[in-house]
Amino acid sequence: MGPGRFRCIIGREMELLERVAEAKGRLLRVQCYRERAGKAPRLVSGLLLTFDVGRILVWADPAQNGEGGLSYMHVEDTEDLSAGLVELDEREPWWRVLGSPLFRVRRKTGPGGVCLQFRASDSNPRFIDIVQKDRLIEFSAARKSAGS
Repeated sequence: MGPGRFRCIIGREMELLERVAEAKGRLLRVQCYRERAGKAPRLVSGLLLTFDVGRILVWADPAQNGEGGLSYMHVEDTEDLSAGLVELDEREPWWRVLGSPLFRVRRKTGPGGVCLQFRASDSNPRFIDIVQKDRLIEFSAARKSAGS
């Protein structure tokens, strides 16, 4: 997975997600490319996060900085991406944050990961971790704050 043929703007590290958080962009849809369907439902090859301010594709990039990590891409046109996407809107943990603003983005300790905080700290916040697992990414609800 990577830039391919579609129009996109590649961001450095978490910059694109941070811009969404600054704009308090609301999460409208979550889609994924799945590998090994059924065996590990939260282990995917890429996530397409659609906010009211834009779409961001997240994927594992083993070559990033020589250490691996997550790569992020602003996607203007999803026409070439739509084949093979699976909707996650009604699945855990995404259904709990649909319609909520992205409030904060924090780098996770260790290689290749971020914690997304949806809703302000005084508004019943929800946290979702996205981390690299070899050439795939895994997402899960986080029990601790994005600042930890």
